[in-house]
Amino acid sequence: MKAADAPLFLAGIRRLVGILAQRDAAALDQSGFPGADTAQAYLTALDAYLCGRSLTPIPDTVLDNVALYRTGQEERCRADVDLWVDGARSDLTAVVYFDDNPASLHPVRLHDLRVL
Repeated sequence: MKAADAPLFLAGIRRLVGILAQRDAAALDQSGFPGADTAQAYLTALDAYLCGRSLTPIPDTVLDNVALYRTGQEERCRADVDLWVDGARSDLTAVVYFDDNPASLHPVRLHDLRVL
C-alpha cells in the first residue's frame, strides 16, 4: 500500500515531523508517537545526527509514495520514512508503525530513527 492511500498515516507523519523539527519533548510525549524509546531519547539521537542543521517537511509528492508494508498483525503496517534535512532528502530514516484503523488513538508510532 502507498501512503497516498492512507490519509491518517500522512497526517500523522506530517505531525510527527513537525514535532521533531521543533524538538519539543513534551509535545512528543503527549502525542503518543514514541514507541520503542522515550521522547527524550529520540530527540537526543536526532540532535546528534543534525549537528545544527534543521529537519524540514517532507515534500507531499515524496510522502505520498512511501510504501507501507503489512506486518503479521491485522491492520498494522510498517514504513521507513526518509527524513529531510535543510530541504533535501537525508540518510536519516524514521521507522514507524501505522495502525490502519480509524478508531486507533495513536495510529502512527515512532519505532526508531536510523541512519541508512
